[in-house]
Amino acid sequence: MFDLIARALGWIFYWIYNFVGNYGVALIIFTVLIKVCMVPMSIKQQKSTVKMQQIQPLVKDIQEKYKHDQQKMQAETMKLYKEHDVKIGAGCLPMLIQLPILLCLYQVISYPLTYIFGFDAAESWAAISRFEYSGGVMLNEAIRNGDIHGSIAQIKAATEMFKLGEVGGMNFMFFGMDLSMAPNYTGWVPNIMWIIPVLAAFTTYLTSKISMNAAKKRSESEEDKKPKRVLNPEAKPDKGDQTQQTTQSMSVIMPFFTLWLAFTYSASLGFYWLLSNVFAIFQQLYINKKYGSLYADEIGEVIKEKEYEQKIKRLSNHKKKK
Repeated sequence: MFDLIARALGWIFYWIYNFVGNYGVALIIFTVLIKVCMVPMSIKQQKSTVKMQQIQPLVKDIQEKYKHDQQKMQAETMKLYKEHDVKIGAGCLPMLIQLPILLCLYQVISYPLTYIFGFDAAESWAAISRFEYSGGVMLNEAIRNGDIHGSIAQIKAATEMFKLGEVGGMNFMFFGMDLSMAPNYTGWVPNIMWIIPVLAAFTTYLTSKISMNAAKKRSESEEDKKPKRVLNPEAKPDKGDQTQQTTQSMSVIMPFFTLWLAFTYSASLGFYWLLSNVFAIFQQLYINKKYGSLYADEIGEVIKEKEYEQKIKRLSNHKKKK
């Protein structure tokens, strides 16, 4: 299945590349196209994330009320999520879909003769063997090892074929960067392509930061409204439920994972990840602006109703005691 997806993505990428005639620009258009196709799912996920952030005060009330009964706490929390149509797994779904696309994109980028130009094994061997000497030492080693579908051999052959103006040729250069190479090809000696993994990691962090920003502001606002107790201060609030803690942990782990991935593999992968993050950031800002205050008002009304119900219940119990 992955092979079929990779070949389909390769065909789309080849069509875009032929249209614009530039590898980097083609990758930008390709990324935007993929992200646009995922917009409905992404918006649904981000709306769910915003709503989950807004109901945190209600979640904390449940945690406080059932702190000695973990099973009841989990049941009431899940009931709360269901009442407000919050999908717990919605935040992971776009990532689960994007990872296979990323793996297929790796195949497309690393094996252009196979997945972009549709060469079979014999055609790949014929193309690669023609440039056994002009392709350089790395290509010779790949051929001697029998790696006829190897990434190095295919990329080198595609580069040489581009110079000759042949079908199956491709120019991987973009603003002085060879996007077919990994940014760490010079080891720890900095080069211009280091900017790609650094920006990819930074935008990954920024994406998580923006998604959690609305909840943080709301929480700080609610704390400021509470009267400050000096003689007998309240205990510090907990750090939230397990879902929130997991989200915070991922916001720290993912940038480092992205940095490693973008440094180690083809710069095209890091470039794709960077473009995807930029798209997601603007989309998240739009969702926060459009739905953040709306959901906050809705949850605020629910909180007021619950507080009113609790007040009536306390008064009723007080009258019964009398």
